[in-house]
Order: sequence, then structure tokens, then C-alpha cells
Amino acid sequence: MRVLAIDLGFRRNASACAIAYADGLTLHVPYVDEVLPGVGDPLVPSEVLGTFLAAGEAHGCTHVAGDTFGRDWALEYVRDAGMAWVDLSPSDVGPSYLFARLLLRERRVRMARHDELMRQLAETRVRALAGGRLSVEHGSREGRHGDMVSAFVGAAWALRDFLRSRSDTTLSEATERFSASDDWDDDDSEPARYRLF
Repeated sequence: MRVLAIDLGFRRNASACAIAYADGLTLHVPYVDEVLPGVGDPLVPSEVLGTFLAAGEAHGCTHVAGDTFGRDWALEYVRDAGMAWVDLSPSDVGPSYLFARLLLRERRVRMARHDELMRQLAETRVRALAGGRLSVEHGSREGRHGDMVSAFVGAAWALRDFLRSRSDTTLSEATERFSASDDWDDDDSEPARYRLF
């Protein structure tokens, strides 16, 4: 399965996509893209989605993964492109980011270097919340809000069943390791913020 993961920011914020597939236990990400609105030139959602779907078709994608925000209007375009929709649930945000972190830490991701994606990964932080949940925070610059990271994480999460093996670290083990790691921010803010990637 090849998946096109999208994070649609609509008119005033950036939109991004990531194309990915699993080969064995390795996640391959051959394509990422981000579209920014211009000053006084808001994005046109149907055009942005059309650009992303064309890239997905060129890479042989069979599925589009996205959150439920905007799903209803996007479904028609996705179906017209001959692809199926995969929901990325808001309740999976914490586990999906930890899963992507695990893949990167275990060197199970292959992708071309993309400076903006690397910058957004470095800016991503999480806060531990009550009940073991995580709040993910992205840097915010020029209409960007970690959109490429969201698309990358969404692609990894959509392919999670293809990337796991019996010997894999479980997400609960990954959470425990993460909580015990030295990935603290330098500030003394409360609650604590961790560098995620």
C-alpha cells in the first residue's frame, strides 16, 4: 500500500503532504511537499488537494490519509482519483507521534533530505498531560505550523500495521522510554516540554 498523507491548512495556513510506503519494516518517504499562502493570496483548497492527489497518482498511491477536519469535502476528489480514504483520528495524535519517533530512532525511515521538514521535526515538542496523554506543539513561522511533520507522521501511522513485527517495541514501552529520556527542553517550564525528534 502506498499512502498520500495530507494536512490541509486551507486558506491562511500552509498545507502539506507526504507520500510513503513500507518495504519490510522500513518506511520509505519518497516525496513531501508544502504549499504556503501568499500575502493577500489565500490558498484554494480544491487546487491544493488537486496538486497533492496528482503527486499521489504519479507515485502509485492507493490511499489518502487525513484527519476528519475537511474530510467530507475532500472525499469526492479522493474517490475521483481512484483512491480510498483512511481516517487519522485525533485520539491517535500522541501514539502516532511516538510511533514516528520510534521509527526515526531505530533508523527505519528512508527519505531524501528536505530542509524544511528537518527544521519542523527539530521544532516539534510534546507535553505530558494527565492520563498519559501527550500534547504536540509545533513551531509557528510564516503560516507554517508543523504541517510537513503532521503529514509525515500521518503517513507513518497509516502504514503502522505494515511496519510492526513481533520484536518491535510496543508503544507503551516507547512511551516509558521517552518519559525516562534526556530529551528535555532547556527551559524550566511546567509542565515539562520534550524535544520529540
